[in-house]
Amino acid sequence: MKPKTPDAYFEHLDGPMAEIAVALRARVKARAPHMSEALAWGFPCFTGNERTFSVIAHKAHVNLQLFNGNRVAHVSPRVEGTGKQLRHVKLKTMADLDETVDAVIDAAVALDREDPETVR
Repeated sequence: MKPKTPDAYFEHLDGPMAEIAVALRARVKARAPHMSEALAWGFPCFTGNERTFSVIAHKAHVNLQLFNGNRVAHVSPRVEGTGKQLRHVKLKTMADLDETVDAVIDAAVALDREDPETVR
Protein backbone atom coordinates (compact mmCIF):
# COMPACT_ATOMS: atom_id res chain seq x y z
CA MET A 1 0.00 0.00 0.00
CA LYS A 2 1.37 3.41 -0.97
CA PRO A 3 1.71 6.01 1.78
CA LYS A 4 -0.84 8.82 1.77
CA THR A 5 1.18 11.41 3.70
CA PRO A 6 4.84 12.45 3.87
CA ASP A 7 5.02 11.18 7.45
CA ALA A 8 3.75 7.77 6.32
CA TYR A 9 6.33 7.71 3.51
CA PHE A 10 9.20 8.12 5.97
CA GLU A 11 7.66 5.83 8.61
CA HIS A 12 7.48 2.97 6.10
CA LEU A 13 11.10 3.21 4.97
CA ASP A 14 13.44 0.48 6.09
CA GLY A 15 16.97 -0.55 5.36
CA PRO A 16 20.14 1.49 5.30
CA MET A 17 18.69 4.41 3.33
CA ALA A 18 15.91 5.15 5.84
CA GLU A 19 18.21 7.05 8.22
CA ILE A 20 19.63 9.14 5.38
CA ALA A 21 16.18 9.95 3.98
CA VAL A 22 14.84 11.02 7.39
CA ALA A 23 17.93 13.16 8.03
CA LEU A 24 17.69 14.75 4.57
CA ARG A 25 14.04 15.58 5.17
CA ALA A 26 14.95 17.23 8.48
CA ARG A 27 17.72 19.19 6.76
CA VAL A 28 15.38 20.49 4.04
CA LYS A 29 12.75 21.42 6.65
CA ALA A 30 15.35 23.26 8.75
CA ARG A 31 16.73 25.22 5.80
CA ALA A 32 13.34 25.87 4.16
CA PRO A 33 10.80 26.03 7.01
CA HIS A 34 8.43 28.15 4.94
CA MET A 35 7.92 25.40 2.35
CA SER A 36 4.94 23.09 2.45
CA GLU A 37 5.38 19.34 2.21
CA ALA A 38 3.03 16.97 0.37
CA LEU A 39 3.19 13.77 -1.62
CA ALA A 40 3.44 14.01 -5.39
CA TRP A 41 4.07 10.99 -7.61
CA GLY A 42 4.26 8.99 -4.37
CA PHE A 43 7.20 10.96 -2.94
CA PRO A 44 7.48 13.80 -0.41
CA CYS A 45 7.84 17.12 -2.22
CA PHE A 46 8.60 20.55 -0.82
CA THR A 47 6.98 23.61 -2.36
CA GLY A 48 7.56 27.32 -1.88
CA ASN A 49 6.38 29.44 -4.80
CA GLU A 50 6.86 26.36 -6.99
CA ARG A 51 7.73 22.72 -6.36
CA THR A 52 11.40 22.78 -5.37
CA PHE A 53 12.56 19.49 -3.79
CA SER A 54 11.67 15.87 -3.40
CA VAL A 55 13.30 13.26 -1.18
CA ILE A 56 13.35 9.84 -2.81
CA ALA A 57 14.77 6.77 -1.09
CA HIS A 58 16.16 4.07 -3.37
CA LYS A 59 17.76 0.74 -2.46
CA ALA A 60 21.37 2.00 -2.51
CA HIS A 61 21.02 5.79 -2.26
CA VAL A 62 18.68 8.68 -1.49
CA ASN A 63 18.07 11.43 -4.02
CA LEU A 64 17.53 15.06 -3.20
CA GLN A 65 15.50 15.74 -6.32
CA LEU A 66 15.78 19.33 -7.57
CA PHE A 67 12.90 20.35 -9.78
CA ASN A 68 14.83 23.31 -11.22
CA GLY A 69 18.17 21.64 -10.76
CA ASN A 70 19.42 22.82 -14.13
CA ARG A 71 19.44 26.31 -12.64
CA VAL A 72 21.49 25.35 -9.56
CA ALA A 73 23.85 22.81 -11.13
CA HIS A 74 26.67 25.37 -10.95
CA VAL A 75 26.70 25.11 -7.15
CA SER A 76 28.34 21.67 -7.08
CA PRO A 77 29.48 18.91 -9.40
CA ARG A 78 27.43 16.59 -7.16
CA VAL A 79 24.29 17.95 -8.85
CA GLU A 80 23.70 15.23 -11.45
CA GLY A 81 21.36 14.61 -14.35
CA THR A 82 20.74 15.61 -17.92
CA GLY A 83 17.04 16.34 -18.03
CA LYS A 84 15.64 19.63 -19.25
CA GLN A 85 15.09 20.88 -15.67
CA LEU A 86 15.26 18.01 -13.19
CA ARG A 87 18.54 17.20 -11.43
CA HIS A 88 19.45 15.36 -8.22
CA VAL A 89 22.11 14.92 -5.57
CA LYS A 90 22.77 11.32 -4.51
CA LEU A 91 23.43 10.50 -0.89
CA LYS A 92 24.83 7.03 -0.21
CA THR A 93 26.06 7.56 3.37
CA MET A 94 25.28 9.94 6.21
CA ALA A 95 28.62 11.64 5.49
CA ASP A 96 27.19 12.71 2.10
CA LEU A 97 24.72 14.93 3.98
CA ASP A 98 27.22 17.77 4.26
CA GLU A 99 27.83 21.47 3.57
CA THR A 100 27.58 20.85 -0.17
CA VAL A 101 24.02 19.60 0.25
CA ASP A 102 23.28 22.67 2.38
CA ALA A 103 24.64 24.94 -0.37
CA VAL A 104 22.48 23.22 -2.99
CA ILE A 105 19.38 23.44 -0.79
CA ASP A 106 20.07 27.12 -0.09
CA ALA A 107 20.58 27.89 -3.79
CA ALA A 108 17.33 26.17 -4.75
CA VAL A 109 15.42 27.99 -1.98
CA ALA A 110 16.87 31.34 -3.10
CA LEU A 111 15.96 30.61 -6.71
CA ASP A 112 12.40 29.72 -5.69
CA ARG A 113 12.12 32.99 -3.79
CA GLU A 114 13.74 35.25 -6.39
CA ASP A 115 12.88 33.68 -9.74
CA PRO A 116 10.46 30.76 -9.41
CA GLU A 117 9.81 28.66 -12.47
CA THR A 118 7.19 25.98 -12.97
CA VAL A 119 8.61 22.61 -13.95
CA ARG A 120 7.10 21.40 -17.18
